[in-house]
Amino acid sequence: MRLAAIYASLLCEFISLGMMMPLTPFLATELGASPFLLSVMMASAGLVAMIAAIVLGVLSDKHGRKPVLLVTVVGAGLANLLVALVPTLPGLFASRLLAGLVGGNLPVAISMIADVTEERDRAKFIAYLMALVAVGMVAGNALAGLVGGKGSDFNYVGVALFSAALSFLSAAIVMFLVAETRHDASAVGSETRPAMSRELAYRLMILGGGLILAIQLLLQTSIQSSLDVVMPLYLKDRLAFTAQDFGFFLATVGSVLIVTQVLATGPITHRIGDSGMLRLTLGTVVVGGIIAIAAPFDARSGAIGLALMMMGQGMSQPLFHSIVSKSVAPENRGAFVGMVEALAGIGRIFGPLVAGALYPLRSGTASLAVVSTIALTLILWRGIAARREGNTPKIIKI
Repeated sequence: MRLAAIYASLLCEFISLGMMMPLTPFLATELGASPFLLSVMMASAGLVAMIAAIVLGVLSDKHGRKPVLLVTVVGAGLANLLVALVPTLPGLFASRLLAGLVGGNLPVAISMIADVTEERDRAKFIAYLMALVAVGMVAGNALAGLVGGKGSDFNYVGVALFSAALSFLSAAIVMFLVAETRHDASAVGSETRPAMSRELAYRLMILGGGLILAIQLLLQTSIQSSLDVVMPLYLKDRLAFTAQDFGFFLATVGSVLIVTQVLATGPITHRIGDSGMLRLTLGTVVVGGIIAIAAPFDARSGAIGLALMMMGQGMSQPLFHSIVSKSVAPENRGAFVGMVEALAGIGRIFGPLVAGALYPLRSGTASLAVVSTIALTLILWRGIAARREGNTPKIIKI
């Protein structure tokens, strides 16, 4: 029941987030934003999110997960409401900054699930969470297309209002139905927290295990953020997609991802382990990237390649999060996950900027850069996996 309430609240929030995905890039370009300005907007949101991830992780250890989760979903609702009330480029920019500031609900949710699940089952429950992300995104993408309508008359304000209402519904579920999972939060006093945080940061940066995890996740988020910029621009410019078309396209890709997550991730991971499954999913991204390189010659092949990259990215996320959650003792989990996510958040700054700068030069260049980055991720992961016994990460405990 505890997990059901968490999942229900996050489903509403993920649907809300999914509604904003087709809205943001198309509204930005309609308001006059260039591809690079769009990438700067997304990179700025990533910078704010990187800083917020550390703060939210530490606060969730100190004050509990529930109040931090509540702040994030209320803040997301206010950010979406701002788009509806001020549908201008500055208003959109401000709303994405606010969304980045409170965009720490997924790391907090991962910590909540880790608090109440056994380690051997954690990958499964986090995979369910990521499948729920996919369900929410699919529903949100499709709902945005239905609410927004067709062509140039797309109702951006209506979509933003609907999205804000879903975030506020998520907040109501958190407030009244979600139970606190960090019951010993009060035992972690404010007097010991600063020293513990410094020591935890030292261990994360110097000892290697946490740092390598953060670098791997950084590269993965760089690729995802690059796709978030390239995909809508490519479909709009090369295949004349509207915001509604893009919403339905994302819903289709997400539907395939859901089936894959639910039916394949758990069984295959049990058979070949987290690292083996991670290499398999990232290999899918490489294959998609190779196909996407054909984009200058065949626009539809480019779209298929980018879609395949998105699927591989989606399948790899629960594996990264499961490995990170297993790498730290429970009393430090929120801070550790937050710090790893914050370091990885550099990818949300670097990825969009590179993609936005390269996209106007040659449509296949951004895809080629993405493939190179993911290949580096594979090399890093293979190296660290070879040094581990039993596929179990070292526990970092203060």
